[in-house]
Amino acid sequence: MSTLWPPLTVLENELFTPSDALMARWQRGDELPADLKRALETDPEAHARRVALDAATVDAADQMVTDDAPMAPMPPDLRALIRRRVAARQASFSPVPTPGQIVRIDEVRGPHGLLNWDLSRPLAVLLNEPTETPNVWYGWLATAETDYASDGDLLLGAEDEPCDPLARMIQLWNPVHVYLPSVSRVLAELRPERLAAVRALAVECLTAPASAGAQAQLGVIVRRVAGTHPVRTGTPLGSATDPRHRYQQLYHAYAEAVREPARQAVAQEQPASLLDRLRTALFEAIGDLLQSYQLIAQPMGEADAPDIEHYQIPHRLRLTLTETADGQARLRVENLHPTPLQILLLDNEEIVEAASLEASQPVIELMLDPAQPRVLIIGDEDQPERYRIPIFAKVA
Repeated sequence: MSTLWPPLTVLENELFTPSDALMARWQRGDELPADLKRALETDPEAHARRVALDAATVDAADQMVTDDAPMAPMPPDLRALIRRRVAARQASFSPVPTPGQIVRIDEVRGPHGLLNWDLSRPLAVLLNEPTETPNVWYGWLATAETDYASDGDLLLGAEDEPCDPLARMIQLWNPVHVYLPSVSRVLAELRPERLAAVRALAVECLTAPASAGAQAQLGVIVRRVAGTHPVRTGTPLGSATDPRHRYQQLYHAYAEAVREPARQAVAQEQPASLLDRLRTALFEAIGDLLQSYQLIAQPMGEADAPDIEHYQIPHRLRLTLTETADGQARLRVENLHPTPLQILLLDNEEIVEAASLEASQPVIELMLDPAQPRVLIIGDEDQPERYRIPIFAKVA
């Protein structure tokens, strides 16, 4: 049976034990979140590492480093990794998030700042496309352990350089949403044809029937075609004893450090748009009498833009809401009845604008600044303050 590197026990230990940075903070006596500190204090393995760290600190202080100490030669594989990392560091990747970029995440940061989450090893994510939520992109986890490649892992190669060694294969079985403010830097930038190959393999993984377990071969890389794109992958997963099942479980769990900030960003209430705020104020003041309506399209005319809305109290008045290019709101009020309407716009109960809408002048247009709360009063002879409408009121 092939020996896969690193062994699963080593990998699990690296992913799910306290990071060296966290241990150093605990050793120094830095302030830690109460639940995190309690978890360290009740973990026997963490205590053993703390004792070893304390002893190593004492030993290091007692030792004298001399300039003539012999240095062991650097292994060729390590030199190659360093060259690749330096090349990726020096590359001129796009400063704007771009499909095909592989980004590095060193800390778990959500919309409200750092989360109480110890990331013992940095993560890498291939960006595929943005979502409807600002700063949240869809993509796949990227990792370094090519020995564990399955037929759902695309291996990167020389055609993808410069590329940091942290990202050597794309886990298409492990999709994630990533919150961009948690990204520290770009590790690589795949060319469009390579991203197309990734996407084609992702579609194949979702739609192709499961391969027979007899084809499973540990540590074997195969060349195949996804769509029309040549790719390199591993072989299909085998029976329950195939260690790649456990490998995928570990990384699916570890990827929660990427998914959680994105979930929080998606769940975070998005601020209401200008027209949403204005519409809500009108309906809260007028109620069900206010109805939406559409203008009759004129021949050769164009449909309303999405930033224009029309409402009416049938046979009484019409309201047209428009968001202007400079971020202001325009409210057009039209009287549909022979009885005059009185319009007042107030700032702290002082009249800013006033008009009487009657047959000779049935329309007024009010310009409203969302940063300046106002009160709109619509009345008539029978009821001078029939509708009192707070516009862009400040939330207490």
